[in-house]
Amino acid sequence: MNSILSCYRLHEWVWARWLKANAPRYLSGNLIKSKSDFVAWLEINCPYFGLLQELANGSKHCSPVHSTDKIEGYGMGPYGIGPFGTSYLLIDLGDNRSPSERYLVANEILGEIVEFWERLFSEEGIA
Repeated sequence: MNSILSCYRLHEWVWARWLKANAPRYLSGNLIKSKSDFVAWLEINCPYFGLLQELANGSKHCSPVHSTDKIEGYGMGPYGIGPFGTSYLLIDLGDNRSPSERYLVANEILGEIVEFWERLFSEEGIA
């Protein structure tokens, strides 16, 4: 959960410490004039940003919006999801989704999000 919270809150630090002082500014051809412009841009460009927001807000209010389970090894968790034989955090988006879209492995989505931020920092010269 600490990683999820930090990855979500990173947008606030980037806005306050870098973008706000340089606004308006273009990101990927989009004019960013306000924090709401930046959040709207992230919702389109940052993988799983909306899910991060839901998980972060749910943890803050102790009311998770998605089910999570710690999968601890062999024979646990849904078949074909997550690393085989090792522990991981499983995010269940609900049985209203198809089996291929229902489950996410937290460390996999966090890896994609970290790659997004690293790429953005590199492209935009954020130290």
